[in-house]
Amino acid sequence: MRDHTNIILQSDRDHTAGIDFVEKFPDLMPGKLFFECERLCALITRETCHQNFTAAHEKVTDETPLRLMKCRSCQVGRALHTDEDAHPTWQDVRSSNECVRCGRRDLRIVSATGTCVSCWNRRREIERGFNARGKPQETPIDLHPRRVGLIDAEGNPTWRRFDAWHAGEAISRAIRQVDSAKFHDKQPGKSIWNQRVRRFQYRCDKHQGEFGSLVEFHRDDGTIQYVCPVCKPGRAKGLPEAHVCSATSLSSPEFVRESMEQTNIAIHLTEQFAPTAHICDRCQHYAIEARLRNGRTETRCPMCDG
Repeated sequence: MRDHTNIILQSDRDHTAGIDFVEKFPDLMPGKLFFECERLCALITRETCHQNFTAAHEKVTDETPLRLMKCRSCQVGRALHTDEDAHPTWQDVRSSNECVRCGRRDLRIVSATGTCVSCWNRRREIERGFNARGKPQETPIDLHPRRVGLIDAEGNPTWRRFDAWHAGEAISRAIRQVDSAKFHDKQPGKSIWNQRVRRFQYRCDKHQGEFGSLVEFHRDDGTIQYVCPVCKPGRAKGLPEAHVCSATSLSSPEFVRESMEQTNIAIHLTEQFAPTAHICDRCQHYAIEARLRNGRTETRCPMCDG
């Protein structure tokens, strides 16, 4: 009987995946064990799997073979060659020619703004007040300060604002400007409706009355600090009341796909993957990308799913 080894791996989705190592070519390669890799649709050895998995998690460049992208989120590879329970670590998978506003990757990028030439021209037309034909822009690109939640080097939640057209652009700018940016979906305080002023306010965890309404201090780098007037009255003096807004969205690719299909947003997608306004809830490092291909909506995390 030939040598036959069976290894059982437990994936992060709480179901068991079995891998059979078999001496597939006893005449040509006696003693060499192979297993069937579903992602590559090939019979490979443990050593080959290790090489592919390691290469797929190195910094992605234009020279990286596309076939290795299938190995980036492989749970079999992670269980075989790393700590089985290890969380995916940050990898630089950004594309150097990706526009932070529209997500296209087939146009030249204006390095000063991070936008493609087309988006840059549309913005210039708004600033001038007319387009190439001398008429006002029908779809104005107005930039607004938009907040994203980021985790600092000590693991604490922080918030930053970026001037952006939409929430997805703010996330793309954060990824572009903050090295190994990691996002969170927390709020600086509890959101409470104030009937007297008829708006929501952030309240301090210790002082949840109206006097504990948080104010915000803006740093030059876009970082926002939320201050309680009761806890730190001197520091809060003269600061504006905090603006309540939605938290950064952390979602799964499956949820984003279903949401886009149910709200008919998917019909506006193209055949090229473009980032959405939702951060992957597995790695928390990159925006989930979506595309419409052959009538089907496809979503992925560029780091976890490659």
